[in-house]
Amino acid sequence: MLYTNLKKLYDLRGIKNPVKFLMQNGFSRNMAYDLVSARFIYLNMNKVEKLCIALSCTPNDLLEWQPNPDVKIPESHPLHALKPNPNSNLTEALKNIPIHQIPEIIKAIETAKQNLKT
Repeated sequence: MLYTNLKKLYDLRGIKNPVKFLMQNGFSRNMAYDLVSARFIYLNMNKVEKLCIALSCTPNDLLEWQPNPDVKIPESHPLHALKPNPNSNLTEALKNIPIHQIPEIIKAIETAKQNLKT
């Protein structure tokens, strides 16, 4: 089943108040609350695009996939790329890193960002 996991994106982007963030990015108060609480039935493509622009992501980043155990899908199927990644929380990953190694990690992140530009 496909679902949105916007909370993960808010966390990754360091967004502490998602409702306020969404309203600042053109969503109505009601829609912002619906998005944050996952109380929406569907998202039209305009809203998907607006979310992608605000969160600097792609539509694939908005979606996660939980396979139905009753349906056999080959491991090579592209939907497997949308399975949740349990190691995607940078804050949690950094909690057990010694403080003296954090500058090294920041340098590696900066290098990775530069490599993405080329």
